[in-house]
Amino acid sequence: MLEKIIDSIVTTLQSSFKDIDIKLNNFNQELSKNSFFLIFMESITENLGMWSHRDKVKIRIVYREFKTTKSPEGIPKFAVYDKLKNLFSSGYLEVGERKITIIEMKGGTKDEELSYITNQEVSFYLEILADITDVITKDDEGEVAQKINLKILEG
Repeated sequence: MLEKIIDSIVTTLQSSFKDIDIKLNNFNQELSKNSFFLIFMESITENLGMWSHRDKVKIRIVYREFKTTKSPEGIPKFAVYDKLKNLFSSGYLEVGERKITIIEMKGGTKDEELSYITNQEVSFYLEILADITDVITKDDEGEVAQKINLKILEG
C-alpha cells in the first residue's frame, strides 16, 4: 500500500508542477532545477479490535529551490507552497479505487532536522499523515459448531 500511496502523490505532483523535478531519494545530490523530494517518515499500526486495524503513514514532501538570481528570495517558494497545500487540501489521496483520508498536514519554511542530517538547505516541507483503515475478514474455512452443550453448575 505504501508504494501505491507514494505513486499517487507523485502523479498528483506531476500533474500540477510540470517544471519541478520529483525525486524519491538521493536528497544530497546537486540540483539543476527546483525539486520535490518524497521521504517516507514512518508508519504506525494500531489494533482496533479483533478484525480491524488502523495504519497511519507519514510522508514528507520537501521542496528545494535551485538558486538563481532572477527572483527575490522567498517569493517563488511561497507561491509553490500555497499551490502544494491546496493540491492536498481535499482531505484525501486517490489510491487506485480507494480514497485514503489525510488526517493531518503540516509544513514550514525550515526543516532543521533534515537540513542537519543532509547538510542541504530546505526551502520548505509539507508533511502528510494518511489514515488507512482496513477490515480483515475472517477465513470461513474453519469448522463451526452446530450444537453447544452447556452445563451450569450451582455452587
